[in-house]
Amino acid sequence: MQVNLTKKQKGWIIAGSVLMVIILILSIVMGVAVAKSKKDQTVASGTLSMLGNLIRSKSGVDYQTFGDEALYPVDNFRVSMSAMNHWENGTDYAKYDYTYSDGTRTATDLKSLQEMYNAYGATEMYVRINTSRYYPAETVNDYYHARMHCLEESKKACVVAAELNMPINVELGCFAAYSDAFESQYPDFSEYPELDGVYPTGEDGKWKEWKELTIEEICAVLTAYGKLVAAEIKAIGCDVEYWDLGNETNYGFGGVMMPLESKVSKATSKSFWITYLKKGFGADWLAENIWCYNGQMFAALAQGIKEVYPEAKFSSHISTVTWGPDYTVKYFKTLAENGYKVDQAGISYYPNATGVILDKIAQIKQIVLACNKELGVNVMLAEYGYANESGLASGTFASWDNEVHGYKLTDEDGAKFLKELITWGRKNGMAGIRPWAAELDWANPWFDFDNEAKTATAKAALFTALKEAVA
Repeated sequence: MQVNLTKKQKGWIIAGSVLMVIILILSIVMGVAVAKSKKDQTVASGTLSMLGNLIRSKSGVDYQTFGDEALYPVDNFRVSMSAMNHWENGTDYAKYDYTYSDGTRTATDLKSLQEMYNAYGATEMYVRINTSRYYPAETVNDYYHARMHCLEESKKACVVAAELNMPINVELGCFAAYSDAFESQYPDFSEYPELDGVYPTGEDGKWKEWKELTIEEICAVLTAYGKLVAAEIKAIGCDVEYWDLGNETNYGFGGVMMPLESKVSKATSKSFWITYLKKGFGADWLAENIWCYNGQMFAALAQGIKEVYPEAKFSSHISTVTWGPDYTVKYFKTLAENGYKVDQAGISYYPNATGVILDKIAQIKQIVLACNKELGVNVMLAEYGYANESGLASGTFASWDNEVHGYKLTDEDGAKFLKELITWGRKNGMAGIRPWAAELDWANPWFDFDNEAKTATAKAALFTALKEAVA
């Protein structure tokens, strides 16, 4: 039967076909970009922004503001404004190449900088620990993340926390040097002979490759490793209120993650960008094929830690660059169903990182409230950064220049956003905030750096906003 189409109908068909071709091309480009290292995350983010804005119009959004509601008041708000070291050419975790100043105080090492942060409301320190043990970590080509976050260097932060009588939040990554939502690494326990009795061996008597281990074998190693590291930290005299397990574990944890091969699940070997093409960014698929195993792994690691810290509390965090409340709730529910119920749900929140989610305030409010309502736990902003003139909108993060509706990329508006976010959060189930790597010199919104004089001057607007918000 022949169908006669009007000129208008033909036009719509042509336009629809063109739109589908554009979406397909953008999806392919996005896939290629996201499959690369974190350095290329900005390319993927930019592609997603184009795709999102192609589908929907900014003019049609009823933007939210941080309102006056108070649904889930938080008693003990954590301010994890913590001194860390991320220098690519650094040689000592506890010392700095720059002299930091806020106008009245100066700092040249980990302890003095932390004392400066404490003056603006910091309540805890933070440290990331990867599975590299010693400096330098030749097993991972001396990658600077391995140097700065190996166990022996990270223990220096634990010493400072004990000296300052501050709790320290330990992130136990279970990766050789570094891993996040867009970069993956297997753990490497070769520097831990103490695990020899529990780590599975092959017919040749040598340790098996991590990707060849079963879920039961992996869990046994993680339990032993958790106990070992916890004992090292306990010996320093540290008060650890919360343990963070993993880093931005959207696509997996501890080597059972995309796109790494694993005997545990064939799904991990796939490129993670395919989840963007699935309903809900693939949350149901990830839950069935990866997150269910991660829950068992988290539980095993926590079990080892509890043998040393019986009252330990736990959190893990995922990225929320493009993900919302349904995805977040599904993630933590899946972990709980498989043995690991977090005491606080964690997320990364960089409101300027992408233009796909147009209303960034609505996004964070929905996630925080959904976790409190559906999971019964508060939400820790385990990573937070707002882009301004000199930070998080250049270099590696060049595409992180997406304005939040009603706020510019300035120090003043960054301070305003921070204060309003914390003020709202303390009333509505936000457990705390960790401004990410506040002293980092190459992508940092908190200080103005003079690379020649090697000085770092605190941005008064931001520090004042933090102090007022948490007072």
